[in-house]
Amino acid sequence: MAWNDWIAKHAKLVILIWIVLIILMTPLAAKLTEVTNYGENQMVSHQIESVKVQDIISSEFTRAQNENLTYLLITNVNLSDERAEKAYYAFKEKVEGK
Repeated sequence: MAWNDWIAKHAKLVILIWIVLIILMTPLAAKLTEVTNYGENQMVSHQIESVKVQDIISSEFTRAQNENLTYLLITNVNLSDERAEKAYYAFKEKVEGK
């Protein structure tokens, strides 16, 4: 006898087993928040550049609405300008912690 035939013949038993399993698993599902953590602090090293940049931007732009999302838009920058190059390297040094 194939599984699908057995399930079709014992449908009420299968449903009863599912209900019992759901009732037994409910307390465990409530405890999932104790063992799972999706926080950035535990999953990402604080030594990578993106986290350092986020920390700098958070400290410089304190009115940011959402710390998890950052948009940095730079316009009208002449790449051959010496001041732009100095600003870039100053920002890079701040990120790299030099």
